[in-house]
Amino acid sequence: MERCPDQLNIQALADGEAQDQQLWNHVQRCPHCSDQYRRLSNLVKIADGLKSDAKLPASFYRSLETKINPAPFPAALVAAVVFALALLSLVLLGPNYFEWWLSVGITNQVGLILDAFLDLLAYSRLVGPAWIIMGLAALVAMELFILNLIRNAEGLKNV
Repeated sequence: MERCPDQLNIQALADGEAQDQQLWNHVQRCPHCSDQYRRLSNLVKIADGLKSDAKLPASFYRSLETKINPAPFPAALVAAVVFALALLSLVLLGPNYFEWWLSVGITNQVGLILDAFLDLLAYSRLVGPAWIIMGLAALVAMELFILNLIRNAEGLKNV
């Protein structure tokens, strides 16, 4: 090991949870880590000697599990709802309001693409509802594509 391990690894060694021979060799050679291991081992011995009849409530482990593993965020559903609401505002308030609303929080390059789609949506009102649905589907597909690009850039799984 080139660097000293963090305290959690040394604590895992003191608790008997870690079996890493390289970690153990480092702790034996490094005075700082050896001192930390000795202190943590003493604390483990003291903690093992404590006697208590106190028990955790039955719901503790379930609440801990929900905090550690929260439900996945439904990004695709949120994107579809946002664009459905945006389309509703287009129909009720007019295309200019819709363009302003989307351009407030979106970068200029993405805003230009959305403006082109919004113009197509506004012109599609003259053609019929089928074009409006197709335009909405294109907007949702583009939003999902952008969300996937962002999530991939952050190293997360696809939506």
